[in-house]
Amino acid sequence: MYFINGAAKEFTTEMTILDAIKLNNAPYDENCLVTVKIPEKKQILDKRMHREYHIETTKGRISILLTQSPFFKDLVRSYYAFEGIKVGWLSKDVITFGPVDMSFIDAPASRDSKNYSKWDIFLSFGGYDPANTHLCFSKRDHAGIYGSPEDLNGIVGRVIQGGHIIPFLQRTDSVLTFTPLTQSRKRVLRLRPAELKEELVSPKMEIYTYLSITLNEEAKNTIDHFLATITSGKFHVDAASSMYVKNDEFRGAKIQSENSTFRQNGTITVRNQGNDIGSVFIYKNDTSFSPSHNVIGRINPDQIPLVQNANPGDQILVETFPKSFKFIGKTQHHATEYLKNYDITHKRVGDESDDAIIVEQRPQNTIDVWLEKTCVTLGLASSKIIRVQLFHEEAPLSVNHFRKNSNMLYYPIGKLQVLENLKMLMLFLPITGIDSIEAVPRENIQDSASAGLIGVTNALRRLTGTIGIRLIENDIYGPTGETHEGTNIIGQVVSNLDFLKTLDTGDMVWFMEVSNDE
Repeated sequence: MYFINGAAKEFTTEMTILDAIKLNNAPYDENCLVTVKIPEKKQILDKRMHREYHIETTKGRISILLTQSPFFKDLVRSYYAFEGIKVGWLSKDVITFGPVDMSFIDAPASRDSKNYSKWDIFLSFGGYDPANTHLCFSKRDHAGIYGSPEDLNGIVGRVIQGGHIIPFLQRTDSVLTFTPLTQSRKRVLRLRPAELKEELVSPKMEIYTYLSITLNEEAKNTIDHFLATITSGKFHVDAASSMYVKNDEFRGAKIQSENSTFRQNGTITVRNQGNDIGSVFIYKNDTSFSPSHNVIGRINPDQIPLVQNANPGDQILVETFPKSFKFIGKTQHHATEYLKNYDITHKRVGDESDDAIIVEQRPQNTIDVWLEKTCVTLGLASSKIIRVQLFHEEAPLSVNHFRKNSNMLYYPIGKLQVLENLKMLMLFLPITGIDSIEAVPRENIQDSASAGLIGVTNALRRLTGTIGIRLIENDIYGPTGETHEGTNIIGQVVSNLDFLKTLDTGDMVWFMEVSNDE
């Protein structure tokens, strides 16, 4: 017998872990974290017996897996030499421990740039001399010249646990102990897609591919905030500690306090005040009550190994109960068919045709739709929705200002009211009122403004925060009528600009964000 996501399965024949996942129709995404718990003294444990090591640092433990590289035997016989060694040097790409004299390594150092993936561990010869060897940990995918051995770019292993510690290591930190993992009653491995195709299932093995989340009805407002972070069905880990993993996508969003209760292991919360307001936390261990956290749900406790072994940059596949009932940006037909599966009544208003795009819904909250068993959706013809591309990387603060004022923070569609159509440009009022306009710092200044460019007046001008769209190209003035120096360019209208030109003061304009490839 073996287990997938906590459910017992009969062990009938030899198969790989990936075969077992597919055989049982377990939720799986090759881009998401998969962990495996291995019982003591089984085949997979024996294969890795002398390959796994714990590195205890002054910041905490890092677990590594050595690969079968040309330097494997050299490291196995000399790993203890790194005990007591401090951080050698660090950058945004790597952190190293060293130097250590490994003159016995007979390998030429490369003077070329080499490619490394996040969490790769590789050797670097300082001055191209093995007598000055550093053990390097890659913080992200990058290329660099490190004087590494030619073979396999000097890669000797990878981090399998404790990656969240690495970004916090400083020059004053050091290796306390460097010890092989020789025995354990049950251990957890993080496996890559290629390894899932190779490793065999063994009796009592536990495989985890996703998190099953039960949402708490007492936190209905905050639940929609959480659901907005997992619209792709994945929880992206931005930070991790010994207590939790965290997502910061909507850090800074205003959250009202609700359902602040005791936090058990597996509990999911959203912080409602402080520096991390808006961040989502999933807890690895029990912790005390805090009025600063809204408890919105809990994962299946059997699946906690996924959370315990997640590192920053990982994605975890998730499923919620109840499902999300957010239809803004979908068609009327999609909402009807989706709600039918849950015996929820769907009422169409506005444009009721199948291909009409939903721009508003009532109730707004997923939990209210689930409990009331009814949903009313307002449809609008696609030709009346202004599709825009937003420049998140070039103007993140200004884009956030636009999204907040058009109610697009959590949705792909939002709206603004026309303040004035000046024929050359159009100015807008936020639906939340003029008092919500904030000062916007200077970013993404351009020398000209083509038709369809979206802009926000920056803090260099008195009317900072004003939102506008250029209707006719101009080399002097931007989308809000200010000079280019006073205007942040935040996006581009990609369709239905001619329809926009027909609107006037007081009209409501609906915007839909699209990606570059849409």
